[in-house]
Amino acid sequence: MRTSSTRKAQQEVLSAIFVALTILTPIGCGEEPEALERVQEAITGGWVNLDLINGWSNFNGASNPPAIGMVNGVVTFRGAITAANPTSNVAFNLNASKFSNFLPNPQNALYMATRMANNKAGTLFFNPFVNGTPVVNTVAILEDGVSATAVGANAKTFTSLDGVAFDKIAGSPIAYDETVWGSQYGFRQSIGCSGCGLYGKQVDGFARFQGLLTKLDPNDLSGYLFTLTNSQLIPGTNVTVPLHLGQQGSNMSFGALTFYPTGDVFVNGQPFGANAGTSFEGVWFSKTLSGNVTLPLNTAGGWHAYSARSVKVGKYGDVVRFQGAISGGSTTLVATLPAGYAPTKTVKLLAVANGPVPVTVNVATDGKITFMGVPTNVASQFLSLDGVSYGL
Repeated sequence: MRTSSTRKAQQEVLSAIFVALTILTPIGCGEEPEALERVQEAITGGWVNLDLINGWSNFNGASNPPAIGMVNGVVTFRGAITAANPTSNVAFNLNASKFSNFLPNPQNALYMATRMANNKAGTLFFNPFVNGTPVVNTVAILEDGVSATAVGANAKTFTSLDGVAFDKIAGSPIAYDETVWGSQYGFRQSIGCSGCGLYGKQVDGFARFQGLLTKLDPNDLSGYLFTLTNSQLIPGTNVTVPLHLGQQGSNMSFGALTFYPTGDVFVNGQPFGANAGTSFEGVWFSKTLSGNVTLPLNTAGGWHAYSARSVKVGKYGDVVRFQGAISGGSTTLVATLPAGYAPTKTVKLLAVANGPVPVTVNVATDGKITFMGVPTNVASQFLSLDGVSYGL
């Protein structure tokens, strides 16, 4: 057990790190439907168009403008952006009164993984602070491996907002080993709160997570995070989802989080990035079959469920969410959506393939689902659709 003085010293170090950073940025299955506690809010959309700044514009031209909406307490983005000659990596902010309902409560900094051009992973960084003082709620576009103050070439070409989401309000605290992992001020942690920084809850039958953890010993490369005890957050078989690793700088990288039916949770990816910051914002997976329908896989192309976990798709308000992992295919066409689920424009979403490595899942307006960014023999071993979603 750490002493109070040791904990205080560690918290002061983490707080100082956060201040320095803010200066820089102006597989589960076949489970039966469960009786699940649900957040009692109306499932809506209420989409509000974003006001792009600093040379950023709508990738889709005059149609499908980038927007933000609220779906049962989950703040959800949609659309895609681009920038030929941006003056900053801050693409928009949420400081106008029309965005007040979409701010995290309380105000917290958030890293949310997304997909950029050429199958490059990146992050939307929501920052309500500068030197610890609340200011304009900026959203910066950070490309993996690129300086926190620069704009990456792939980010400029194409940055997807589809699939990016966070919970307005965090759930219940999740216990973790405080002698190994620490929370960080500004990221879902209250000042003076020991053991805070990681949360979970269930929304619409989906297990959802919030927070950010940093490893106290940066040279400890074990990927074990914690063991869940709340059955509402534990899958029936293995589930793997994408997430953001690192903070602002060279350690930013793509990562994958795997939940086991034992409750154990492991992070995979660049270990030093994971140690610098493992973000749980936008991390989720389905815990119920209720409300989901079977996703018609391209069986002629050899695609089938990777495990006993059902491969399904569901529509919740204005958001389409997938569940399950697939394998065995010899084609890039993996499935075709049922009628009524297709987007109004092609969406490109970040997912996890065997490795784990990032893979781009394309959903076309005719409902056809394909992948790109990895060889077929990599995706055919394992391609997870868990944690993949888009707004209609």
